Amino acid sequence: MSSSTTTASACLRCYKELPVWIVEDHHDVVPYIYRAIGSKHLPSENIALVHLDSHPDLLVPLDMLADSVFDKEFLFGGLSIENWIMPVVYAGHFSHVFWLHPSWAEQITDGKHNFIVGRDSSTKTIRVTSTESYFLSDGLYVSEELLENKKVLSLQVIKVEAREPDRCACLGETGESIAKRTKRDQATFKDLCDANCGTSSKVNGQKGEYKLGNHCVEMGPAAAREDAISETDQLCNATPTSVTEQQQQQDEMVKDLLHVLEKQNAYILDIDLDFFFS
Repeated sequence: MSSSTTTASACLRCYKELPVWIVEDHHDVVPYIYRAIGSKHLPSENIALVHLDSHPDLLVPLDMLADSVFDKEFLFGGLSIENWIMPVVYAGHFSHVFWLHPSWAEQITDGKHNFIVGRDSSTKTIRVTSTESYFLSDGLYVSEELLENKKVLSLQVIKVEAREPDRCACLGETGESIAKRTKRDQATFKDLCDANCGTSSKVNGQKGEYKLGNHCVEMGPAAAREDAISETDQLCNATPTSVTEQQQQQDEMVKDLLHVLEKQNAYILDIDLDFFFS
């Protein structure tokens, strides 16, 4: 960290309470970021953005002149939901972007990407040196020697795998107690399983089908129930190697994220609700 950056960090103001800004369109958060920079609650450079979204939002306004990013009013009016991050990178404010995405969002390859964001010497527009198809398909790639006013961006793409609900939690009281439940207790138990483990069909008399993930167990007589519970316990305790490896990879990437954030002057946590609901 340079001495100028250290000095700037020491001069930053602190909020009495952590601010949370809620906007309708994602790019409408940029004025709040600039306001925090202007009030010296955020540094003017070397900011990390932690971006939870099903979309990268890393495109560039195709016809926006690169240096127009330094006119903030013009900048605010020229942004859209899919292209608000890169102009802030070119302006020199963001140096690290962590895109945390759900498993089905695969616009950019998972992993670390270091590339240049700069001004195309011929068109005077913002362009990048990344050869990811996400950028190539929009015509945003140019070679580094054609770029001016270069900024280095460290982009880390992290897949956040959805974990299945704890199917074992509702079966914590295994054969010992479930066989002794009354019909009313079993109905309550069913509701608990519905909420925590998956879905189930309606109970007809004393027999109902409980669907736990992709596995169904028939809840019939006590002995059959105990056998089913024993089988389900085995499923709960079994962890596929692929799942374990994926979790280890995610853990490593999260460690990298935390390591970078510890070194940054400041970071912004940005959450789009479609990360959870799309």
